[in-house]
Amino acid sequence: MKTILINPSQNMHYPQPPLGLASIAAVLDQKGHQVEIIDANALQLSEREIVEKVKGADVICITAMTPAVNSAIRIAKEIKAENPDQIIILGGPHATILPEDTLNKVPQIDMIVRGEGEKIIVELFDALENKKYLQNINGITYRNNGIKSTPSQPSIVDLDPLPFPAYHLLPIHKYKLHPPNGRKLPYMAMMTSRGCPYNCIYCSKPIFGQKFRAQSPERTVDEFKDGVKRMMF
Repeated sequence: MKTILINPSQNMHYPQPPLGLASIAAVLDQKGHQVEIIDANALQLSEREIVEKVKGADVICITAMTPAVNSAIRIAKEIKAENPDQIIILGGPHATILPEDTLNKVPQIDMIVRGEGEKIIVELFDALENKKYLQNINGITYRNNGIKSTPSQPSIVDLDPLPFPAYHLLPIHKYKLHPPNGRKLPYMAMMTSRGCPYNCIYCSKPIFGQKFRAQSPERTVDEFKDGVKRMMF
C-alpha cells in the first residue's frame, strides 16, 4: 500500500526530526510498502499544501503531540473531504492518551494507533490488505458499530532488531538546533533508548512508558554510521 506519514506544522523556528515517524516508515519499508514522509513542520507547508501532496495514497498516518493536534485534525478533515476512501490513522501522545475522545470528536479519523507503533502498524497493514479482523490487533482504537479499543500492545523490549530509522525520507537539511548549539549543518538526532523510570509531574510518558530500554552499543554505533552516510549524500 502507498502510505504517507505526516508531521503537522507547529510553526517551530528550529524544527526537530520526527524520529518516531522515521522508525514507523522504516518498518513499513522493510515489509515492502511504498512510504513517504511529509514533515510539514520542517518544510513549512500549509494544511492545503499537505492535502495536495497526499493525493493517490492509500493510507495517511498522522502523528501529533497535543500542541499540534488541532492542525492534525484540520488535515484529516480536508483529506477526507477530497477523498473519503483514504484511510486516516492518528498516532502520537495525544491520541494515545485520548483515543476514544479523539475518534468521537473527529469522524474523519478512522483509527488510532496507541503507544509504540512499529509492531502495531505492521500487523494493522497486514489486516487492512488482507481484510482481517481488527480486534485481533493489540494497541488500536477503531470504528466498528461504535468505537472499540483493543488491549495495549506490550512495550518493545529489544530495540536492536528494529531497522534503522528512515533518515533518507526526512528533509535533513531543514533541521537545526537552537543557537548557540549545533551551528554546523546538516544536523540529525538519534533515539538510543526508550522509557523513563522517573515521575516528573509534567510528563505522562504515554508512548514509551516507565521501563527503560536501551539499544546495544554496537547497534548505536552502526546507526550513527548509517545516519552520517545518509547525510553526506
